[in-house]
Amino acid sequence: MFYHVVFPFRFQGDEEASIGIPISAFMDRRNPQLAKLQESFINHLVAPLANALANAGLLPGTWVEEDVAALLGAGGSGDGDTGDSSSACRDTEDEASDVEAPSGGCFVN
Repeated sequence: MFYHVVFPFRFQGDEEASIGIPISAFMDRRNPQLAKLQESFINHLVAPLANALANAGLLPGTWVEEDVAALLGAGGSGDGDTGDSSSACRDTEDEASDVEAPSGGCFVN
């Protein structure tokens, strides 16, 4: 797997060296910087995407406040029905868990 990820970077570095231009960061096979490459990938791609998904409530087991849970209503239709939201909400992140959720909201799938 690692080879498939790094190969295009090394290929680009080889091409840059062959035409005499400076080799771009993370592209030089003679100076591999895998740890820095991974850190950059996580900081610039993975973390912003995960944060955006979490902020939008799109990750499984996301905590929502009571007013949002009421909007979800039965079945999570989001039609503003303030009826029983038990099908959209659970008391704990893992129903089999003994961990209690804080008051004022619920976990949704």
